[in-house]
Amino acid sequence: MKNWLIGIFLAVLTLIAIALAGLFLQKSFFSDEVADKNITKIIKKTSELNDTNSSNTTTRLETSILEVKRSKYSIATEIEDYENSKKMVFDKNITKKVEIKSTCKIKKVVKKVHKKRFNDGISRLAIIMDDIGNRSQVNALKEIPFPVTPSIFPSTKSHPHTPSFAKEFEFYMVHTPMQAFNFKREEEDTLNVTDSLSSIDKKIKIIHKDFPKAIAINNHTGSKFTSSSKAMDRLFCALDKYNMRFIDSKTAAHTYGSKMGELHGKVVYNRDTFLDNKPDIDYILGQIKKAIKTAKKRGLAIAICHPRPETFQALKEAEYLFGDVKLIYVDELY
Repeated sequence: MKNWLIGIFLAVLTLIAIALAGLFLQKSFFSDEVADKNITKIIKKTSELNDTNSSNTTTRLETSILEVKRSKYSIATEIEDYENSKKMVFDKNITKKVEIKSTCKIKKVVKKVHKKRFNDGISRLAIIMDDIGNRSQVNALKEIPFPVTPSIFPSTKSHPHTPSFAKEFEFYMVHTPMQAFNFKREEEDTLNVTDSLSSIDKKIKIIHKDFPKAIAINNHTGSKFTSSSKAMDRLFCALDKYNMRFIDSKTAAHTYGSKMGELHGKVVYNRDTFLDNKPDIDYILGQIKKAIKTAKKRGLAIAICHPRPETFQALKEAEYLFGDVKLIYVDELY
């Protein structure tokens, strides 16, 4: 009798477990499907707004490319960081002419910073490849037959060999993780808005030591960090000390990158285009064409891409597109 009851009890537990597992899988599948559909709509909206408001920095949608999952159903979420940042109340002083004071001693304040001008009538495009962190990415990037500036992750437990990889490139940047709004998959040693000047200085000092020839840094994620005037000021204080530059990846619609550049007398360039919002070769080729169009219109454009198989393939196929545009390394901007 006891064995019979135990058998029934185990059978019931098994059925419950199967049912719960089924519900979990169903929820996971459909939540992914809904997320992908939403991402598709957001990317479409982003592209449309960027095309129609490319010169309007207050309405232009800016994005970050953050890989949430890779599967046959996946669409990489270029804009997770940006979408999270939209839910937050940003500092209205970013878009107003409000005096900002620095917390560190600035040797010389330049009222107006002039970006390098090229007077030869040639349009230029600088392509930056973020997220470089392993050997296969380094090898694939070195096969690209034209200038692409690598932005390499700082050395951490996840990326222990990046200083060695940097030595294989004549020019490179450091892709520095910074705090994002509500992002749960942040990198090690991410710069946070609550970090003190000494803490930020310590991290930048390590980066400078590991990557002595770094042209500049740009932000990995960073929607929250770059939207904070105090955090950005502390960052620029440290960058000034080690004579390093900052290129704004623009992972939020409003950042203090340009304002801090003016305050600290540093030229700050902003990313114009992300090339690979979606892991699709045709899409990436289309984005490359848009970047070329921007370069021809303004004389200079900066595009950011990432080390994906589709991106590498698209870049190789795009070589014939750059006939009227000169591809340059980022160092030529300074």
